[in-house]
Amino acid sequence: MTMPMDSKAPTQSHQGKGTINSVDAKAGKINLSHEPIPSLDWPGMTMDFDVQDKDSLTKLKPGQKVTFKLIEARKGKYVISEITVVK
Repeated sequence: MTMPMDSKAPTQSHQGKGTINSVDAKAGKINLSHEPIPSLDWPGMTMDFDVQDKDSLTKLKPGQKVTFKLIEARKGKYVISEITVVK
């Protein structure tokens, strides 16, 4: 089901899994190598993401495996709204 772009539907989130390459808590950015994200039609790739909650980065380290949720902050710009280390 597709929604019109100007719809007032709640923000859709997209689930991802990946490995942390680098963390810049001061800038609120994280670099991840993530698996494909089918809901966005993205292949697996390595990329930088902004994170909504900079404090969530303080306990994260390169090499950790994580699951995360992405939301579209503005058209075409996705930010991580939640990130969790996989035990």
